[in-house]
Amino acid sequence: MQSLELSIPSAAPSVQGLVQLVNHFLAASKAPATRKAYSADLRDYSGFCTMIGLPLFAPGGEVLALYIADLASRGKKPSTIVRRMAALSTEYHARGFQVTPASSFLVQEVLQGVKRTLGVAPEDRKDPLLLDDLERIVAACPKRLIGIRDRALCLLGFALGSRRAELAALEVGDLTLAGDRRGIIVTIRRGKEDQQQQGRKVPVAFGANPETCPWRAVAARCQAANIND
Repeated sequence: MQSLELSIPSAAPSVQGLVQLVNHFLAASKAPATRKAYSADLRDYSGFCTMIGLPLFAPGGEVLALYIADLASRGKKPSTIVRRMAALSTEYHARGFQVTPASSFLVQEVLQGVKRTLGVAPEDRKDPLLLDDLERIVAACPKRLIGIRDRALCLLGFALGSRRAELAALEVGDLTLAGDRRGIIVTIRRGKEDQQQQGRKVPVAFGANPETCPWRAVAARCQAANIND
């Protein structure tokens, strides 16, 4: 993946500090996982162009249209193909192209045809965790500190509907009692869909069943941790 970097060799030291800051922000513009995925996409596209003997970064959309057809023939899902086009668009722009062929009428029409032909319904979705499953999980947690922690994480994560990374990033300071003291407010500082760290606050009500109440489980975890410290 082409690395976009600002360079002003003859600038004063004070300007060079700003140049370094610009390059820091450029590096932070994409998440590491996105950069890794884009690099893999570019390698795949490069191999395709080598195989058919056509240039990697042609100005027109013909090569990209052929690549889309190749991806579809290999059983790639429309969502994967769209991501590949996004990766290649980013690469075109990084190499100085003002207009990327991925946005051309030809490429967009081929993409539309792929979606209509293959469909865009999500595949391979995991079965949801149901309340009965949750009750069995928390019942199996041991009574020692690690089990109390796991129980609190399971119940709070279920109530929030949060991702693993969001749950793992939570700290005690992210939990506050609601104004009516009938629940808690959980601050999710950053998530997969919130790359700019706007954050969000999620209310969690007290559970009617003490065995599956997330607030009681979190309070028990905090109490147990204080006792063992």
